[in-house]
Amino acid sequence: MIMPRDAVTLKWIGEQYAVRLDQVQQLLGRDPQKPTKQPGLLHSKTAWRVMKRWETAGYVASRSVLAKQPLWLWLTAKGLDEFGLASKPVVPKARNIDHLYWTNQVRLFCEKTYPNDTWVSERSLRRGQPPQKGSRPHVADGELVRRDERGTFAIAIEVELTPKKPADIEEILHQLARTYAGIWYFTTPETHENVIRAISQLPKEQEAQFRVKPLAALV
Repeated sequence: MIMPRDAVTLKWIGEQYAVRLDQVQQLLGRDPQKPTKQPGLLHSKTAWRVMKRWETAGYVASRSVLAKQPLWLWLTAKGLDEFGLASKPVVPKARNIDHLYWTNQVRLFCEKTYPNDTWVSERSLRRGQPPQKGSRPHVADGELVRRDERGTFAIAIEVELTPKKPADIEEILHQLARTYAGIWYFTTPETHENVIRAISQLPKEQEAQFRVKPLAALV
């Protein structure tokens, strides 16, 4: 039996491709059903039992990707269909789990810090792209849709874990500045200065659209 909390969490997982079990603890901790030792965080054993219930129902699959890390979960074809996500299952691999993990952390941070805004996942943005030949325009790691006195607008979210070539990041920055009212970059120590430097090369009116925040500040 799928409870309302299950449906919300499973849809979240499906939107984000895959989610680590300790992040599922945080998601379930938003509506814990019973008091928890740590506010906003479900106990790991309880989250494990919930995950096993989802697996038994056929909605999720799980696997260990890196040793000594929590399991990763993703929606199966049945789960994606159940929650209206027209996508194929994506099994997380070692080469991309850092980016998946940190994008999930950024979403958790944004939803806690800006509860009136709405997150749109990269997966949703890619589904909305029309089919086309050749190279596609850059897709943000997520969007934060905000409503205020100016109306409704989207802020692009970028999670930058590894440095890009100057020409590549310059092209991405110009694309983002033309498309979004605001762009937020979340960076590692290896990428922070590169991003700051690239943004400083933009015209002043575009430079003002960007904000840069270290990922370490989210921990």
